Amino acid sequence: MRARLDSLTPQAEAGIADAFSRALDAVRFPGAEAAERARRERAVTVRAGLAYAETRRRQDHLHRLARDGAEPGERAAALRSLADLREESAERYDELAVLEPDHAEAHRTAAAQARDHAAHDREFAALLARQDTPAPHRDPDHTASRRFIAGGAASRDREVKHPLPQGAARP
Repeated sequence: MRARLDSLTPQAEAGIADAFSRALDAVRFPGAEAAERARRERAVTVRAGLAYAETRRRQDHLHRLARDGAEPGERAAALRSLADLREESAERYDELAVLEPDHAEAHRTAAAQARDHAAHDREFAALLARQDTPAPHRDPDHTASRRFIAGGAASRDREVKHPLPQGAARP
């Protein structure tokens, strides 16, 4: 009904298609225009924050570290900071979903993708961090080997924790 009334107003011919609807909103909701303007300004601010996060999130540093053969721990730290920036981007997209209801679905999708990428970055960082720490030695002073050699065959049978496969010859 509003659309029909909007088309009948003289302002519609002057290029203002929703003059009637805007006037109704202004009368029914006196603060509607100010609230709409504030919402748009907030959306612009959030978009600026998102653009800034996007520029900081560039993966050039991470690729450079991988190419130059950096330690896995250093690459893991870069991945964790990248994941933090992706989480920040997801939060900005969530804010935009509220501020721009017309594009809410696209913003929610972008937020979900950013969170998914952040989770993958954190998972890979954890793998790299494990790679960076040396594996613990079970027998650093080789006492089991010495007991095996000194004890002969009787000792050998007691010391072997993982027996050889069926039919395999002993060394």
